[in-house]
Amino acid sequence: MSVLGSFSRVRPAAIRRNVLDALRGALLSGRFEPDQEISDSVLAAEFQVSRGPVREALLILTEEGVLRHDHNRGFRIPRLTREDMRQIVKVREPLEIRALEDARLVVTTVDLARLTLKHRAIDEAYALGGASNCSCAELDFHQEIWDLSGNVWLAAALSRVCRPYFTYVSAFRLGHKGMTAELLHSHHERYLRYLAGDEVGTAAECVRSHLNFGE
Repeated sequence: MSVLGSFSRVRPAAIRRNVLDALRGALLSGRFEPDQEISDSVLAAEFQVSRGPVREALLILTEEGVLRHDHNRGFRIPRLTREDMRQIVKVREPLEIRALEDARLVVTTVDLARLTLKHRAIDEAYALGGASNCSCAELDFHQEIWDLSGNVWLAAALSRVCRPYFTYVSAFRLGHKGMTAELLHSHHERYLRYLAGDEVGTAAECVRSHLNFGE
């Protein structure tokens, strides 16, 4: 059985990037199980490419924290727990507050329009497949804000800390059970209002409300 499902053959141009993007999409869509072994030779056959670019992509994903690798067991999907998620959120909370504060200082109407489209994409993803279908769209929304902060180190730190969360929180059913379409919409809308200067709450209140910090 195919590990990745119905992926079309990767084009020769930018092979590593195409493989990396396809694997990220497969991970975000929850196509793998905890502790599942990821074989570079199997993936190379799936993509109809050599093992080199596949292995390079797997090593990048390992550096991003979404895969585990050791010389004896090869590449594997990590087994994250709710405690792992709580620890990730504990690190993410102060960093995202700073990113939101810094982004507000420089955000433009063009930026807000782009974020509004990304906000809408989260709603559409939820409508199509529930909370488990939102990870990619939600990561895209938050990454935009991190990048808008203008601090490349802050954005990189948030991406490194949060990518495993967005990759596996839905796939491993580790998210908050009470999350609804309305709550998801309102949490991200509050971020937009804060960036636009229309939110009475602070950045800390916006972020902590979204992350259910302390619960």
